Amino acid sequence: MTHYVRKGQRKACLCVTFVLIAMLSGCSGIAVESPSEYIASIPIHTPPLPIDGVYHGSYFIALPAGAIAIDRTFSVDVTVISKKISNISIEVPSTFPSPDFESTITQRVLASQSVTVDAVSGATFSSEAFLKAVENALEK
Repeated sequence: MTHYVRKGQRKACLCVTFVLIAMLSGCSGIAVESPSEYIASIPIHTPPLPIDGVYHGSYFIALPAGAIAIDRTFSVDVTVISKKISNISIEVPSTFPSPDFESTITQRVLASQSVTVDAVSGATFSSEAFLKAVENALEK
């Protein structure tokens, strides 16, 4: 027995198939429009400052597949004295994206006593990894 499919039914069937494929492919992971949107999606907050001491923190950041190949790892020691961040020492990496990166980003955090500061121009990913490492240290 032969079944005939009308042209309208074939088009409707194809449309439903394409919609299902589009919906299922969107469920495979986080859809990111751009690296800057990815960075903006990473929450940063300043936790309550711990008691006096030196606290170690680290953070690894990598952009999702399909973006530019970039990753950054930061490891820091944060010194807290009298409920204030008094010093931040960067252990890793030993080289930075710009000559003034280390002094600029640490001074911003020390001046504001917060990790919610602006990134260093031209070093957004490094800034984000640094700030998350400081946040990680302060959460201990």
